[in-house]
Amino acid sequence: MANVQTKKRGMFILFEGCDKVGKTTQCLKLVQYIDSTNQPIGCMMFPNRGSLTTGWKIDMYLTNKQNMTDWDANLLFSQNRWEQAEELKTKINQGITFVVDRYAYSGAAYTAAKGHYSLAESMKPDCGLPKPDVIIYLKNDDDYQMSQRISAGSELYDVMKFQQEVSKQFDQLKENDPDTWIEISTEHKSIDEVHEEIKTIYHSITVNEPLAKIV
Repeated sequence: MANVQTKKRGMFILFEGCDKVGKTTQCLKLVQYIDSTNQPIGCMMFPNRGSLTTGWKIDMYLTNKQNMTDWDANLLFSQNRWEQAEELKTKINQGITFVVDRYAYSGAAYTAAKGHYSLAESMKPDCGLPKPDVIIYLKNDDDYQMSQRISAGSELYDVMKFQQEVSKQFDQLKENDPDTWIEISTEHKSIDEVHEEIKTIYHSITVNEPLAKIV
């Protein structure tokens, strides 16, 4: 088991997965847990709707108040991530662990799921961003349970059929980089049960190398 106190830089822990699978809940629980151990901890959530440059445009798009092409949307979400990339990199290198809710992989998965661009094409705008040390991929294959959650949403992507396509893209991303992605099923598990699995992953992470970049 890794000794967290000996890490020279912070960890970059990312949560990915489809809508309504529990990413934000687990992200915040992990932040609270790490903070309780007196380790320096930060958190980012994407998209950052608070961005004065891109946040309002993203909110308009997701709430069906503004249309744009699939590629323009992909570039907009990527720009939103790049706006915080330097801060993320600097603070991690200062020894602060960051837990992030969604990132470049969501951008690629959601864009590719629309059917006009491949995963590789969809990822290009984010190449060069800091790469996570581990990607915790939350997944729930219970279609009934997920359809009930998704149907309660009101935003652009809250459509079960589309989310199933997104899930396929996430599966491919995981297959492309199995050393970074760790899948956790949330199906028929309590929030605390999933959190305990995530804590085990957290304590197993080692970061002996400089922060890598997405390529």
